Amino acid sequence: MLQNDLSAMTLEKGTILIVDDNELNCEILSIIFSVHPIIIASNGKEALDVIRKKKGELDAVLLDYLMPQMDGLTFLEQVKEEKLLSRTPIFLITSEGDDTLAAKAFKLGVVDFIKRPLSAFIVQKRVESIIELYQTRAILEKLLEKETKKVRDFGRGLIKTIGAAIEDRVKDSRVHSHNVRALSRILLTKSEVGKNLTHQEISEVLEAISLQDIGKLSQDSILHNDSDHPNKEQQEEISERSKKAIMLLTDLQKVSHFKPFQFARDLAEFQKDNMEGHYFSEKIGHQEIPLWVQGVAFSSMIDSIIANSGKSGKEGFSEALKRVEEGEFGEFNSHLLKAVKENLDELQAVYG
Repeated sequence: MLQNDLSAMTLEKGTILIVDDNELNCEILSIIFSVHPIIIASNGKEALDVIRKKKGELDAVLLDYLMPQMDGLTFLEQVKEEKLLSRTPIFLITSEGDDTLAAKAFKLGVVDFIKRPLSAFIVQKRVESIIELYQTRAILEKLLEKETKKVRDFGRGLIKTIGAAIEDRVKDSRVHSHNVRALSRILLTKSEVGKNLTHQEISEVLEAISLQDIGKLSQDSILHNDSDHPNKEQQEEISERSKKAIMLLTDLQKVSHFKPFQFARDLAEFQKDNMEGHYFSEKIGHQEIPLWVQGVAFSSMIDSIIANSGKSGKEGFSEALKRVEEGEFGEFNSHLLKAVKENLDELQAVYG
């Protein structure tokens, strides 16, 4: 369990960087924090060199505000620009009580102020408590990352199991899922169809493709559609299994916050809405439907047309695309069709 893992981990005493041009101040701080390895830099430039070399090894930075060559604020600006200390607390040491200075320093990443004259006990307790807080947060992040990986592994294993069950139950499902993923990958990675998705999300959408037909597992029989346009009975069946899929995927989300379950639910929801009296492609260009959903739905439809046409290779793809462009299946989003044309050669290559 996460709590047991956290209890088993110990906090180590890491290095503290003291940035101050006054030797006496450095000596006092070194004594206060003698349980830590200490590195001393006499100005901001020296400190930057140390940080670039020791990034990730520092417990804290104790920074004097007034220094030659580079003062405290200029140093902080450079650290922020290079994103050097996002996980290391910085304490600004100053005898000034200027609110404007404080506001600027906090914006630049300072976590606390140490005012002169120094009180050894108070300074030690304040700094050590924040160091402990940062270390605990880092440990928690590592443990949560470990737990998240377990969730992802569970989700991927579940997807494989469901995909295998669907393939065993539905004729040609394996080939169809493979082709739809290949077409969708091209549209999502090489055009604006996937512009609102991160690389990770695109991978998760592709994983979700086989899940959208999970509703088929709950039906006693599967009607096979051997034409491009499903009849009323087939429309009702697709709508019903989409409802089942939405219900099952919603339950899966409660067990695991694995994003492909949400993406698959989005695809199933889209299919359900458009099968309740409409062939889904007639409304694929609807503004409210996310473009990535349209891209996956388009890929699925194109592959179904090719499979039902009896033609293969580029000829089958070209004929299917021509029928779409001529409006046989309704009006499509212009951005989607533009993306298809821009990646035509690669899309056709999916079929040899």
